[in-house]
Amino acid sequence: MNLWLAFLGGIILGWLIEWIIDWYYWRRGVDAFYSTETELRRQLQNVQAEKEAAHQAQAELREQLAQAQAELAQLRGAPTSASSTPPASPRTP
Repeated sequence: MNLWLAFLGGIILGWLIEWIIDWYYWRRGVDAFYSTETELRRQLQNVQAEKEAAHQAQAELREQLAQAQAELAQLRGAPTSASSTPPASPRTP
């Protein structure tokens, strides 16, 4: 009976020691993990907001480019008052 009592006491004592180690060591690591995760999630949200702003700026710039190209095409197609006739092409012998 003494042997079984010592065995059971050893199991309970080992379990308590493991629980204390778990509580003091691993739980602190989990808290640090959660704070790191929170910081990384905040950074991710900032980067996503920057990406969205960059996409909006890109769309605006593409629209400006299309407008500028249309205006340029219009200016190239319309004759100006100073040069109503096209310049003469040089003759080659």
